[in-house]
Amino acid sequence: MSSLSGKDGPRYRHAADESAPYETIGVEKLTPIIGAEIEGVDLAKPLSNRTVDEIHRALAENIVIFFRDQHITPQQHLAFGRLFRRVARASRRAARAGRTGADENLRRQEQPASER
Repeated sequence: MSSLSGKDGPRYRHAADESAPYETIGVEKLTPIIGAEIEGVDLAKPLSNRTVDEIHRALAENIVIFFRDQHITPQQHLAFGRLFRRVARASRRAARAGRTGADENLRRQEQPASER
């Protein structure tokens, strides 16, 4: 049966090329199936195209990736997030209060659902 048939919908499977090691980052798998910790990258500094490509590859291979001990500003966090997709903008009220889209998303997550 094809992975595109059935009720569960399609699944993306990245075929890792074991012969191509990472050159600019370290990747330590956390479990055999999902999750890895990325080492050797400082998200506060500009990233090379090669590093960004390897982070994308690590995400595709591990589904979830973690960057430990990163000291970045909210603006740097948003810039990093934009490497992967468009980041939601803050509401006008939040923007007037000086909050970013990421700040607004965090605030909404901390609120009880009945107050959203």
